[in-house]
Amino acid sequence: MKNLTIALATLAVVGGVFYTFGPYPPFWVKANIRSSMTQWVPDPDSLQLTGLRYSENGSGIICGQMNAKNRLGAYTGYKKFAHARDRNFTFLEGIGPSADSMIELFHCN
Repeated sequence: MKNLTIALATLAVVGGVFYTFGPYPPFWVKANIRSSMTQWVPDPDSLQLTGLRYSENGSGIICGQMNAKNRLGAYTGYKKFAHARDRNFTFLEGIGPSADSMIELFHCN
């Protein structure tokens, strides 16, 4: 009986670690998004991500907002983004009209 209790407790803990709560992506997605955005920010250590959630259209796209320091050391202000995790590619608001239309298409407004 004691072994069964230990096995069930272990299973519950392991299952709880891998469970995604509600509309929010798992914790490891944040690191994936950070690595995808390093091409756009001069100071990757200053990158701030907020409002991470799955897109409302059910596509698996992750939406959110990012803020980072520019070359002068000042924060630029939050911008919307849409991250395609299966392709490790991020569309960032203001980086061309196609990125803005993709953010709108994925319902990341």
